[in-house]
Amino acid sequence: MKRTVLLVALCLVLMSLLSAVTIPPVIAQDTPSVDVKPYPITVGVGQTVNICTTGTVICPVRFTMCADTSIATIREGNNGPEIVGVKSGTTLCYTTSANAVRFSYAVTVR
Repeated sequence: MKRTVLLVALCLVLMSLLSAVTIPPVIAQDTPSVDVKPYPITVGVGQTVNICTTGTVICPVRFTMCADTSIATIREGNNGPEIVGVKSGTTLCYTTSANAVRFSYAVTVR
């Protein structure tokens, strides 16, 4: 019995080592390319920019956030999320699109 268990364990170890050497890693195909630089958005105080109309994200978005909410916030508008200018300054805002790609926006409020 011990001999059989040892033989099975040895076979499993050899098979895993052999498969790691002979099977090439799988590379994801058709992965959307993501620009590392934040997309620039300029908005006035009290004004809004609809994120879905910028063409940068696939709507509906699943997550939205701004780093400094005293400068800009994101609210749900009639046609999707909108960046709202609160006071003058610059901040980063983030969204995660419907296909799970994260986008960043460099928001300047004037």
